[in-house]
Amino acid sequence: MKVLGVGEISANQKTDFTIEIESNSLSVINNLILKADYPFGFDYISAAPKPSSVDNSIWTIGDLEPGAKRTIKLSGSVNGQDGEERVFKFTVGTPDKLDDKTINTAFSVYTANVSIKKPFLGVNLFINGDSAKEVVVNSGSKISADLSWQNNLVSNVYDVSIKVKLSGPILDKTTVYTEQGFYNSSDNTITFDKQKDKAFALVEPGYQGETGFVFSLFGPQSQTGLSFNNPEVGMDISVFGNRVEGSGVSQELLYSASKKIKVASVLRLTFRGLRSLGPFANTGPVPQVAEQETTYTVTWSATNYINDVNNAKVVAVLPAYVKWNELTSPSIEKLDYNSSTNEVTWNIGGIKAGTGLTYYPREVSFNLSFTPSLSQVGEAPEILGQATITGTDSFTNTEVGETKAHVTTEIVTDPNYEPGKGKVSQ
Repeated sequence: MKVLGVGEISANQKTDFTIEIESNSLSVINNLILKADYPFGFDYISAAPKPSSVDNSIWTIGDLEPGAKRTIKLSGSVNGQDGEERVFKFTVGTPDKLDDKTINTAFSVYTANVSIKKPFLGVNLFINGDSAKEVVVNSGSKISADLSWQNNLVSNVYDVSIKVKLSGPILDKTTVYTEQGFYNSSDNTITFDKQKDKAFALVEPGYQGETGFVFSLFGPQSQTGLSFNNPEVGMDISVFGNRVEGSGVSQELLYSASKKIKVASVLRLTFRGLRSLGPFANTGPVPQVAEQETTYTVTWSATNYINDVNNAKVVAVLPAYVKWNELTSPSIEKLDYNSSTNEVTWNIGGIKAGTGLTYYPREVSFNLSFTPSLSQVGEAPEILGQATITGTDSFTNTEVGETKAHVTTEIVTDPNYEPGKGKVSQ
């Protein structure tokens, strides 16, 4: 086995490895696999052929005839400081019968020490102040992108240009703005060079500069007609320049990197307090009379606009003076009441992207009784506490949701509501 492309690499730069596996056996070697042990800070980008494991570290080679060769091309980047070393280990062999991710018999092992060096001209891109490779934002957000760059060489760099290519249908191209560069909407590229900033003409060793741009994202209910399931904005950064002064000198690539902005789903909850309609027949006086029971229906409606959400649920607490009537609808929805804590929990589970837009909202209704005290005369008491909806966004792997206000006897969401009739009378 041979591995090409290792040695000295630039931090955070895409690096290509070529792994060549060749049989020198006189007979067929059956059921071979390749296992890669990546060092700390390695970020897998792609491979051809694709790995067969979820963690992108195992390739199925299969049977290898005498003299036959297999080639795997692997791309990734390594995070680290200048001068640090990382170790890659590649092993070819047959898998363990009980664990196909473990090599039982190794035929060839290749270990490579890789030295990390600074890129010739490094760039840091901060998205709303965050330097991570993937940043999660809310739908419809305004994005502030700040670029800081530095010449890491011990010599001058001439005619530097930084290009940032944006991609993704959720990008509102009409909002892209930069004062120090030029945005070409036809190819979605922002260019920073000496045309607008003379500092790019000659960059001395150690020189640091800053620039930036802003743009906005479409919201889920924008009028573009686009589907924003699992939306993201890609940002590919390329830095070009000349290490030799002179006219006609072609630019070389000094740095490249990619970032992603992922948009979190919009998981929302609406509620309605009802008396005159709903799945249950409500009883009792309206306005409420002290020491007389009146029943109410509460309907929760959950919507989810962008990405699929898992483990969604709604939680609220009943006041101690409100009674749970054990009436819920529809029966297929999982609604639980804990009498010890007075907590109502709606376990929604998975909720599709587009629920409330493409699909009907998820809804559940339940019935409550309230017998007001004389001490509550003249008030519109709370009959259900704040409700909080939460869930895990399957695309961004972040928690999404919101908290809604409590429900009172002033049920303005009922079509027959009349102002003032929510207050308790004597």
